[in-house]
Amino acid sequence: MDRILVTPRSLTSSPPPALDRLRDAGFDLVFSTPGATPTEAELLRLVPGCVGWLAGVEPVSESVVAAADRLRIISRNGSGADNLPASALRARGIRVARAMGANATGIAELTVGLILSACRHIPETSTGIRAGGWPRLVGREVEGTTVGIVGLGAIGRRVARVLARLPRGAIVVNTARAGFVDAPGLLAALDGGRIEAYATDVFATEPPAGDPLAAHPRVLATSHIGALTEGSVTRATEAAVENLLLALRAPAHAPG
Repeated sequence: MDRILVTPRSLTSSPPPALDRLRDAGFDLVFSTPGATPTEAELLRLVPGCVGWLAGVEPVSESVVAAADRLRIISRNGSGADNLPASALRARGIRVARAMGANATGIAELTVGLILSACRHIPETSTGIRAGGWPRLVGREVEGTTVGIVGLGAIGRRVARVLARLPRGAIVVNTARAGFVDAPGLLAALDGGRIEAYATDVFATEPPAGDPLAAHPRVLATSHIGALTEGSVTRATEAAVENLLLALRAPAHAPG
């Protein structure tokens, strides 16, 4: 029986009913460690023999691609593919499909939540009350404030250079990719007060053990939960499954 590898953390921890379409189509599902980002060693062990891969945000090396002897498609349960080695995949004739827009609502809503939380100091206030205090911090209103959105649609890497042009006291919110922000420059801006706060859902390494941004008092962080809503997970999984079935039902082509 042909096998499909499933590695997104949200799907391995609690496999949703949408995956049943793959089983009903005659595929055997292979799961990585539940709820964890698979390591390269685990991927090297699991990917050989698989014809399809429903992938998450885990880094995929060229060595893993080389070990994927039967792989025809990697279907992402999200819109990003920067964790995949594009050149190596093209050389092997392995298709990449993405669930474009499936998690947009969840990420957009979290972005709004982070903006409001940072503007009104909600985490600090809640923590202070829990500790027995009664903090009343002066916040700012979003109404009448200029909100800059960089990268409507495809987000460009120029985001990393935006920090130098932000007005003093700006709040930076990142729910896209950790690499879009110049971390050393951001830390310096936070320490110097030029950036009032940084709210983020993404880190270069997750969990961010030892990351100075994660421990900074002006950083409001969430644990990569932008797309972790019932609606987003369902839509993204359904789209990824559909992409897998479309590709695997089509005749296989040799790399060209």
